[in-house]
Amino acid sequence: MVDSTSQSITSLTTSTGSSELNDAQKQFITFLVRNKVLLFGDFVTKSGRQSPFFLNFGQVFEGEQVKTLGSLYAKWIVQEFGQQSFVIFGPAYKGIPLAVATTIALAEMGCQASYLFNRKEAKQHGETGTYVGKMPGAGDVVIIVDDVVTAGLTLKEIIPRVKELSSGAHFEGVVVGVDRNERGEATSARLEAERAFNTTVRPIVSIIQVIDYLSNPNPSGKVLSDGELKACRSYLAEFGAC
Repeated sequence: MVDSTSQSITSLTTSTGSSELNDAQKQFITFLVRNKVLLFGDFVTKSGRQSPFFLNFGQVFEGEQVKTLGSLYAKWIVQEFGQQSFVIFGPAYKGIPLAVATTIALAEMGCQASYLFNRKEAKQHGETGTYVGKMPGAGDVVIIVDDVVTAGLTLKEIIPRVKELSSGAHFEGVVVGVDRNERGEATSARLEAERAFNTTVRPIVSIIQVIDYLSNPNPSGKVLSDGELKACRSYLAEFGAC
């Protein structure tokens, strides 16, 4: 007999297309685990939900870590959007080093790339202003990079601002590390953001894919225990986007 939480996770897996991972996605999950970005336990998310898993990209601060993370994002961007002239926008604060690392990695891959990020508060002296980096211009493809999609709160705040900045360029969308596959107001937080702002949000992996991958032996060295797996399934049965 299959319990309801198992049925729910199966439904979510089907709806998010998580059956097969390519090598880049497997490398990304391994990076998250080995660098303690992805943790399992008892956490409270920005949206106030009690979660059995947590992603903290603030754990990536050493040179080789940052370089690898930037490379993983850059490879995904080129895979999804091709080689173009990019302006990579990183929302303050964790998005700032991510945008810089991704910009460097894109340049190493032969792309013309620049970064742009916002200040939490406008600077009142010197160059003043709210933004640091290259303002998008004609011929630029603008992409937001961020860590995760949970309830979509950050996306709803930042996408309109970046689209406005990109009026003379082409705003392509958002690349996030992990989609937590959670509901926003009514359906998938990721899909709600896409529909609200007529854009695309392309995660490298979804949490459903991560859970599925870590349910069996894998190169990361982490295999979910029965308790961890049950907690993840229960959480997604309650808060997941079907």
